[in-house]
Amino acid sequence: MQDLMHATRGYSTWRDNLTLIKAATRFGAVLDDLVTMPKRALLLSAEKFSGHMQGRGDLADYSTTPILLSRYCDEITARFPNIEQVIYFSTRAPESWLQSAYWEHVKSSSMALDYYAFAKT
Repeated sequence: MQDLMHATRGYSTWRDNLTLIKAATRFGAVLDDLVTMPKRALLLSAEKFSGHMQGRGDLADYSTTPILLSRYCDEITARFPNIEQVIYFSTRAPESWLQSAYWEHVKSSSMALDYYAFAKT
């Protein structure tokens, strides 16, 4: 799924049709690699299905999520036309999410903001 995550982050950054197609194609490739599981449920869960986390560069929201989800659903329907699809989102308390997001950015980028500047931004 690393190629898929790379593509979703690209789409959340560039927001162009080419990177959207790339993300959808790579999601389809993940589905194609699944072993057939008759009468079994499949759960795919990753925050990065929505692209970069808020706070990365100029990204202030997850507005690409519904667009990506729509394409993922299309890919699922193309391969498994008779299954029920359920999309479930959960949320966290804002303060604990903000602290988690801050430390994730500190670990994975060269961000130099302190926590209070990050939270304000």
